[in-house]
Amino acid sequence: CERSEQGLVALGLVQSLDDNSDVEASLIALNSAASALAKSTLWEQALALVDGLGDRRLQPDSYSFNALATALQRAKRWEASLHMLEDMRKGRISPDVTSYSIAIGACGETGRQWQ
Repeated sequence: CERSEQGLVALGLVQSLDDNSDVEASLIALNSAASALAKSTLWEQALALVDGLGDRRLQPDSYSFNALATALQRAKRWEASLHMLEDMRKGRISPDVTSYSIAIGACGETGRQWQ
């Protein structure tokens, strides 16, 4: 429950940034929010946040994708986690050890469904 609240607080802070025309959200702030959402298993909100980076004229980086991959792993969405690796490559972002570890973990948590 506490983790879920942290994700909702992060969403509220992002909304506050959006409402304040004098302050523009940085990639670091949005990645932190995506990470908080991942930890609180709010994967759909994390996906929307990372997908919306382009609308903010921000380019997702490996931290963005790894936060989203963590959210997908926790939601047991192993196929989407594997697609993330491909999306990273298409976006010319090299998956790192963390990216692969998260994807492997997502496959491992689902049992033998991925085989």
